[in-house]
Amino acid sequence: METLIVANLAIDNGLARSPPLGWRSWNAYGGGVTQAKMEAVMEAFVDDSRGFSLKSLGYELVGLDDGWQACGAGVNGSFHTASGEPLIDTHKFADMGAMVTKAHTLGLKAGWYLNNCICNEHEFTGAMAERVQRQDVAALRRFGFDGLKLDSCSQWNNLTRWNELINASGKPILLENCHQGGLDPGSRQWQTYVKAAVGGYTHKLGYLSAGHDASPPLANTTFDACEAACTALATCAALCFESADAQPASTIAKCYLKQEHAGFVPYDASDGHCNFDGSANDCPYNFYRTSGDINARWPSMLANLATVVKFLDANTSRPGAWAYPDMLEVGRLANVTEDRTHFGAWAIASAPLILGFDASDDKVMDRVWPVITNKEVLHVSQSYAGSAGRRITLRVAHQVWAKPLGQQSFAVFVLSNSSVPITVSVALGDIDPTLNASGSVVVARDLHAHKDLGVVTGGVWIASALAPHDSRFITLEAGPRDKTVPTG
Repeated sequence: METLIVANLAIDNGLARSPPLGWRSWNAYGGGVTQAKMEAVMEAFVDDSRGFSLKSLGYELVGLDDGWQACGAGVNGSFHTASGEPLIDTHKFADMGAMVTKAHTLGLKAGWYLNNCICNEHEFTGAMAERVQRQDVAALRRFGFDGLKLDSCSQWNNLTRWNELINASGKPILLENCHQGGLDPGSRQWQTYVKAAVGGYTHKLGYLSAGHDASPPLANTTFDACEAACTALATCAALCFESADAQPASTIAKCYLKQEHAGFVPYDASDGHCNFDGSANDCPYNFYRTSGDINARWPSMLANLATVVKFLDANTSRPGAWAYPDMLEVGRLANVTEDRTHFGAWAIASAPLILGFDASDDKVMDRVWPVITNKEVLHVSQSYAGSAGRRITLRVAHQVWAKPLGQQSFAVFVLSNSSVPITVSVALGDIDPTLNASGSVVVARDLHAHKDLGVVTGGVWIASALAPHDSRFITLEAGPRDKTVPTG
């Protein structure tokens, strides 16, 4: 593995220098998660009855997602006390601190979840809002958690403020920005105007969530025209658009007219906006969601994968802050073929590999074990040689991805989106010009079969008879022509 010194464009906490490996509870258990289920997963991660454990491969973080809180038990129907302390559902989590201690005793790290979606909170203002956030961070420390996922459903969406409070309180915390791709690095400011009961509009910084459109968005319009359109439309309760200016004089690319039930996400882009200026805390998180929630269907997996492309192309997914198209659905897709393709796609894109199946279910673990413990694929995932990878070909029937590994070595991943077997040809020059250099020879290795494939001839590597939804994962290494190479 080649390690490069890169500009510090991420949270400066020394964590996630390679894409995180772990597990989180939501996909397996949703809001039905309990302390007993969490501890069973921890035991599964250190189980070495298959010859070695997941922990031994670097899967260390076991994360608790939404569903730990005592909904409605706090002030004003919240799950916080009048002093701001979070209230745990003790019927499900009898001793949160003991659960974290168990993780540490097993050599694992424990992750928590805040800014919750289940019984989300928007009722706090002023000093009380600040008190709640401070007490959440205090609880994070008191319980001993090592990681934190920050969702976007409640009112505390200023990631810079979270980072400041956490940094001031002690040890580094692995931070996950779970803002559904809406507040990812480079996000511009959104402006929202809500119809007032007495006429006119109330201005807010933030955006209105997808869905609940009162009409199709207005394209290439003006602020006055957008406001007039919403005023004239009885079902339009608010409008929003992307602009640094509250009332832009220039053309607005798209203005969205929304009905009353559209969810509002407050966000001030001056707090937590990534400018990629090299400052210590430019992007205040270690990995960031580029998409909405994934589900256990092939089209959802492909759609989420596509959302990382712009960050890979801009080279803004990097050590310390990785682009993340959501948790893995490995073990929950239609079959193990789709599982393997899904896992490989996340690995070639340097996405955090956060498992989401019921790891305490031995039958599912047996199914996915060869996929999630493939050391050669994990090596590609954890390597960084100046680029997190990129998609080089997108067709209806297939995709080709590549990632440099250093020392004239490259990983190549081909996935089939076809319903019939296909053959895919990959030109070496499309991966990197050095692979076509005269006087050199290129050898291939199959990472799924753990087999050397020999010399690639004609400047093209061919993936033949690729089955529906299957994939091929190889490495290509260039060397001098007189180098002794395997013949396959």
